[in-house]
Amino acid sequence: METQPPPPAAPPPPPPPQGNPAFRAMAFAATVYYDRRETKRVQKHWCSVVEHLAREPLSTLELPRKVTVYLSAPPGDTITPSREYFREYIKPVFTAAALEFDIVEGKKRGEVRWKAAEGIRKIRKRGGEGEGEGEGEGEGEDGVEGIRKRNGIVRVGVQGDVVVGRHTWKEYIRGLHEGWLGPLQDPNTQPPPPPPPLQELKPPSTPTLDQALAEAPPKTPDPDKTPQKEEEGEDKKIVPIPSPHILPQAYRTSPTPRTLPETFDPVGFIPHAHILGFLNTPIRLYRFINHRKTADLAGREAAAIALGKYSRPFKLAPEPGSTMMANEGVTGELEADREGGEIEYACGREEEAEWPKQVWKEGEAGAGEIAEEVVVDHRIGGRMRRFVLPEGVEEVEAVVEAGKGEV
Repeated sequence: METQPPPPAAPPPPPPPQGNPAFRAMAFAATVYYDRRETKRVQKHWCSVVEHLAREPLSTLELPRKVTVYLSAPPGDTITPSREYFREYIKPVFTAAALEFDIVEGKKRGEVRWKAAEGIRKIRKRGGEGEGEGEGEGEGEDGVEGIRKRNGIVRVGVQGDVVVGRHTWKEYIRGLHEGWLGPLQDPNTQPPPPPPPLQELKPPSTPTLDQALAEAPPKTPDPDKTPQKEEEGEDKKIVPIPSPHILPQAYRTSPTPRTLPETFDPVGFIPHAHILGFLNTPIRLYRFINHRKTADLAGREAAAIALGKYSRPFKLAPEPGSTMMANEGVTGELEADREGGEIEYACGREEEAEWPKQVWKEGEAGAGEIAEEVVVDHRIGGRMRRFVLPEGVEEVEAVVEAGKGEV
């Protein structure tokens, strides 16, 4: 008896057409998955560049390197996006290198400028300028540093500052100039009023019985409004940011302080592109599926800061064909005779095009510092340096494209 051949297998179901919403959802999910995987590989690469620093031994009288990170709220938004950006792209590299950091936040416009200038003014006072306090003044940070210095405890390596975003960079430069070139005391404060003239002391008059009865009875305290709640309400009051001690127009005529160092500690600028608005949804969607590019850009700058051994001066005179930003919109400005140079044009200037229009309207009214042009004095700009990567550091794109396993 002849056996019949088995029936042919059913053909596989055809894939959904490209116009099908299910196909589009699957393609988008695959794109996001690929981007997040590559983002982890990129971050792992830049962490591997600096992780050898965490294994270097320290003596009992040495402390690890420490940098100061400046964050501020992007224009038109709160400070939360800046915190998330630092936590996701910058902090992993610093942690891999065992690099300590202090964070200086500016939740309001002008706060970073004031905090940076106030820290410099404290350094000038400790150096003997003005009628300031001596070294180790007060309690807290200054007192701890004084104790460490007396016991010979020092930090290894080069310290420095880290500035995230163009909006923070403009305030940081203003604070740097204000702290070193401005007066130590606020010239905008009003002098205290003179004391009132002394008057003859008269014995208090004793009210009569009719006057005492006519007075209103004392108010009973409200149980819901306790003194503790009143103090909490006072703490929540908005404290205004002090006005600048010096304006950019007065930089050139300001005297040079005697405590001005030959060079400043290097500074690292990390770009932070942030755009708002419903009409900008395509741009935001493109960046959502390209986190790997953001991680590469931020990781490269963070690795240069973590290494901390390589820095160079800022280029104050723009040169044609240099490594500065190649934006056709500012080519004419680069050719102008300005002292800002790389400090003004090569540190996230393209981010200003994505700021809300309200920022520029406030700047025209004189209310916004970030809307003003960056003014650089040669005494400050000539002493600034920036962190750079050493030559020979492997490019992450080459490793990823070669497909040599995990980065």
